[in-house]
This record gives sequence, structure tokens and C-alpha cells, in this order.
Amino acid sequence: MERDYVATNRAATERLRMLASRLSDDDLRRTLGNGWSVAVALVHIAFFDRRTARLAERWRRDGYGPSPYDADAINDAMLPAWQLIPPRAAVNEALAAADEADATVANLSDDLLATIRKKGGLRTNRAEHRLNHIEEIEALIS
Repeated sequence: MERDYVATNRAATERLRMLASRLSDDDLRRTLGNGWSVAVALVHIAFFDRRTARLAERWRRDGYGPSPYDADAINDAMLPAWQLIPPRAAVNEALAAADEADATVANLSDDLLATIRKKGGLRTNRAEHRLNHIEEIEALIS
């Protein structure tokens, strides 16, 4: 089964790693608006990468099942918690979560991947979400 997303995810994770390596503590505290800092955006990326990994693991173990979510409600509910995470910890978590999500979706069985493609529920291509935030951060710190 075609898995173009594996290379795309890997490239996005490397771009995230390169960005992370050059972020100063001041950069991590810079505001993106609406209570979001660069560090918050990184933890947000990590949250959704971890969600993907946990869901894929559960589906591999227990079989596919629906898992609807409202991204705006999640973001609004999680923002106060995300703001509490130390900025350097946010960087580390974003990188670790990206690595985990990449590995998890790269190793999906063909059957589970086909089900996900048919029914949805998670994005195996993690790059799109990461790159949206990476580009936003890069524009801010440039």
C-alpha cells in the first residue's frame, strides 16, 4: 500500500528539529496572538501528534472505532494547560511526539491503513499540520 506520507512526515519532523535548534528562550515566549506563544504552538503540535499515535495504537490493538473530536474546543480547553509547560519542555515534547507519531503511522498494517483511508479518524500525513505552525513560527522569528 502506498505510503508517501512517511517521507513527507520525516521531512517535516526534520524541519521542526532544525527550527527547534535555533529557537532562543525569547523566541519561545514570543506571542502568536490569542494567548498562544511559540512554545504553546509546539505543545499543540505535540498534542495532536500524540493523539494520532495513541489512536493508531488503540485501533491496532482493539480494532478501528470512531473517535470524533472538535479541534477548536480541544485547543480552547487545552490552552491554559499548554501555557503552563516550560518552553524548553515544549520543544522536547514536540520533537518526541513527532518522532513517535511518524513511527506509529509508518508501521500501520495495510488493513488498518486502508480502513483509516476509507473511514478517516486520523491524519497519517502529520506534515501538513506541523508545517502550518512551523511556517507561522518562522515568519514570526525571522
